[in-house]
Amino acid sequence: MHGEARRHPRAWEADVAALIILLATVPLAQADVPSHSPITASSTMDERYLAEFALDGDVSTRWASASAGADPEWLRRVYGFALVPDVVLYLRVEVDDLVSRVISGGGFDFWESGMDAGLADNLYDSFRAYQTRIIEQLDRMAEEYGFVTIDASRSVPEVFADLKTEIARII
Repeated sequence: MHGEARRHPRAWEADVAALIILLATVPLAQADVPSHSPITASSTMDERYLAEFALDGDVSTRWASASAGADPEWLRRVYGFALVPDVVLYLRVEVDDLVSRVISGGGFDFWESGMDAGLADNLYDSFRAYQTRIIEQLDRMAEEYGFVTIDASRSVPEVFADLKTEIARII
């Protein structure tokens, strides 16, 4: 490999994510939540993050994800401006597989472990609980929106072959 640039072993994941983002080309119609519905919040962090700012278009406004307990209908309204992709390729993996990958990749991260959600008092248990919630949400979305689900617990070449097949269907 003398003279060749070396890539991180998981660099293909960023390439796939970038491709999926580029495939999003159709503006999403506003969600079926009436625009006159009041926007409320049970609590706020401070006056910069009031509920009335949920639809202000400001990307610095903080809001919770469904995995953190936010109402899915509210989230549809907040993110109703997003583009509809031609395809969503959902690389599904079980929590046990994620744990082994994270450990081999350098260890648990505060945010990926959901420590801010207060699910456990240590990174490991919090990671398992938080990632389980995320997988449950993604599974619901996959069913509701017709995501193409790919078993990501397999080897990189097997997953990549499926990704190429699915992407080839739309380009």
